[in-house]
Amino acid sequence: MNEKAIKERQEWYDAAHKRALERFPKPGAKLRYRGTNQFWHTNIIANAERELRIGEIYTLQSLELGRSWCLITLEETGKTEYSLGFFDIFSESEQKFKPTVE
Repeated sequence: MNEKAIKERQEWYDAAHKRALERFPKPGAKLRYRGTNQFWHTNIIANAERELRIGEIYTLQSLELGRSWCLITLEETGKTEYSLGFFDIFSESEQKFKPTVE
């Protein structure tokens, strides 16, 4: 693959990634923990079950978009990692919590 093709592919990927991120909550968004679900990263489940309380509201600190799931951290718990799929997201426009879909 030549340099021009590599650059074009990277630009396409960057644009697609940016469009995908627009669908997800931004840092500062309010999330309500609804509990864990089936998930292949058992450490992420253990983090949530150890640190979070069902029904409690938390503040999104960071979000990392993966191929099949979103890794997040919360302001209230620092660097501990969770799956966005464990939460409902507060919709500012509708003024209510809505389930996430991953």
